[in-house]
Amino acid sequence: MPFGDLSKVGPWTRKKLELLNKYLSAYTTILAAQPWCSGVHYIDAFAGPGMHIDRETQQLLEGSPLRALNVEPSFDRLIFIEKDDDRVERLNALADEYAERNIDVWQGDCNDVLPHIFEEIPGNQRAFLLLDPYNLGVRWETIQAAAEAGKQRGNRFYKTIEIMINFSLHDANRNVVRSQPDDMDPHQAQRLTEVWGSQEWMDWIYGEAPQLSFSGPEQVKVDDVPDRLSEGFKARLETVYDHVSDYVIMRNTTNAPQYSLILASHVGVAQKIMNDIMEYAEQ
Repeated sequence: MPFGDLSKVGPWTRKKLELLNKYLSAYTTILAAQPWCSGVHYIDAFAGPGMHIDRETQQLLEGSPLRALNVEPSFDRLIFIEKDDDRVERLNALADEYAERNIDVWQGDCNDVLPHIFEEIPGNQRAFLLLDPYNLGVRWETIQAAAEAGKQRGNRFYKTIEIMINFSLHDANRNVVRSQPDDMDPHQAQRLTEVWGSQEWMDWIYGEAPQLSFSGPEQVKVDDVPDRLSEGFKARLETVYDHVSDYVIMRNTTNAPQYSLILASHVGVAQKIMNDIMEYAEQ
């Protein structure tokens, strides 16, 4: 297939992929050393074509599917989910190229596909789920289902899935957030509500501004919306996951926020590792 139809990505995407690489290597290394763990899964909910073009160098840049394929120790099973026909074709070609690996390509909306995949993972196995949507494309019930997924073994219930998610600040800022709540498009606001699982996101980005009139104070947008949305969504993840990393805001070349990268896990060491990786990347 030609390379000309691949998307061009900026340095913020390269940084995200480098962070992903570092974490996946730590993730599989730790689980490979656990005698109880009989398998490790990688699930990419917005897998894309597997390759990109670096906007700065014009060179091919390995996307998340290829990076997961090349992680050592390796994943036992890799699941790539994508809606777009052309991207699915590329992913199938990638699966053929790595025919010796256990790769499944699913076509469809990850919100519909993922619950079926969660059911397949035994309690003595673990899965890493990358949620890297192109916009506000992940519903809260999908995140909650991942947090609750697991299997009963004896007297204990073992939760099996941790997630790394990119919360789309660009989409939220551009299409949802307005100076005042009354100025928002209800349809766009509903999209953010579906990601958040409630309308509590409004409490994080709107505050009262006193007005010199009989109508009293009105709700206005706070100054630091990207950080407030990131902090709020981190707090939201903490309602379903015990250990949630700090967030790192990925910005484009004009310093405009694109998305927040956050890890959520049931294991404390995962949070520590991700925080260390983020701190190193920021330095």
